[in-house]
Amino acid sequence: MRLADVVSRTVELRQVGDNLVGRCPFHVETSTSFFVRPSADTFKCFGCWAQGDVIEFVTLIEHIDREQAVRALAAGAGVQSPTSSDR
Repeated sequence: MRLADVVSRTVELRQVGDNLVGRCPFHVETSTSFFVRPSADTFKCFGCWAQGDVIEFVTLIEHIDREQAVRALAAGAGVQSPTSSDR
């Protein structure tokens, strides 16, 4: 699942050059300091310094751990993820 698709569910993004920009969902702000770089599938906020990939974004926005984020992304993509008992 592409980062821009996941982010756009909670952040209004607009195209600026090769990037997408919007207001950071992790802190209160009045300007756009949140950038998504589609070519690298990464995000960064220059206000609160949150950054990462799609898994990191889901962990931060949903307040869940990485394993739960992977499961949520897999479910959203219609893919069955392995459970911890399958290890």
